[in-house]
Amino acid sequence: MNVFDIKISEKACVLSVLAMVSIVLIHSTTVLTVAEPAFWNTFCQYLITRSFTYWSVPFFFCMSGYWFSKSAYVMNSGESIGSFWKKKTITLLIPFFLWCIIGCACVTPLVVANNFFTGRDLFLRTVFEGSFWAEGIVSLFGLKDICPIGNGPLWYVRSLILLFILAPLFKLVINGRFGWIILLILGLVETLIYPMDVPYINLPSSAIGWFSIGCVISCTGVERLPVAKSLLVLSGCGWVLVSIIKALKSSSVCILPDFVFQKLFQLLPYFGIVFIWGIYDCVYTRLKWLQRYSGMTFFIYVFHSISIAYFIAIVNFIFGKSDIVNFINSLSCGLFALIFSYGIGKLVKNKFPTIAKITFGGR
Repeated sequence: MNVFDIKISEKACVLSVLAMVSIVLIHSTTVLTVAEPAFWNTFCQYLITRSFTYWSVPFFFCMSGYWFSKSAYVMNSGESIGSFWKKKTITLLIPFFLWCIIGCACVTPLVVANNFFTGRDLFLRTVFEGSFWAEGIVSLFGLKDICPIGNGPLWYVRSLILLFILAPLFKLVINGRFGWIILLILGLVETLIYPMDVPYINLPSSAIGWFSIGCVISCTGVERLPVAKSLLVLSGCGWVLVSIIKALKSSSVCILPDFVFQKLFQLLPYFGIVFIWGIYDCVYTRLKWLQRYSGMTFFIYVFHSISIAYFIAIVNFIFGKSDIVNFINSLSCGLFALIFSYGIGKLVKNKFPTIAKITFGGR
């Protein structure tokens, strides 16, 4: 690695930790557990947990495409497609299957108990909900949009697996004469112009689009350029303004026509990523300490929803579901999930290194 690559790697590590915090906040939204939440509760939760954080998942897909373009396989540095897929089987496919089972096993007792006390069908939102065993398998591994409550975040891992299955196609395009232009068009179409999921295999348009954008960044080297102050201000203002508009829309306050809102909403990840990427260069000395946590992002990602599910259920059971309790619960459950997931991850890593090696995974 040269000096630029080392700096980019350090920057990506720090921003991946911030992105993971944002993802945990996304899943800590509790307003839907209240029958008729107050406007302030809905607006504040959606602003903090669903608007300002909207850059995080696209950022991870973008960085996955970026590092894929720099991999030994794509660069023709001695790695075959067989070796590449073998590595991804170890770091993604096996952990994905294991965490589907772990997440389901951990959360099913909570869901069944909740269904029992609320008078719902006992096995609602579990793999036992369907009347046919195949429906349970589809639910367990999230092959469609349905999955157990503890397995929700695993759609991202499944999407990466599907993208890496398409690795030979991406390599062919990247190494082509106009490869980066083709990928740029694909990325813009899937994220801005006409997003369209891949049918049958449930691959989201955002996954394809942002992965392609990451490949374009790697091919063109624009990540080495500093973000202009004018662009930094524009992206920051856009990030804040569109986040507020999105939170108002989620609170049933429509200030723009749906078409205009939809286009602005599609720009939100661009605003967030450009601003976060640019502002890092201004404050990096204060954030470098976050690098030490970058090795735990995969474990936190796959484990945090389990922590959040139990925390929310316990708090609701003890304190009820008033708006104040609900709002505090939203913020505190995210903090709890981060600390608890990190603590469990460190414990597993230190005490059971073999298990950690199999389950921690990575992109």
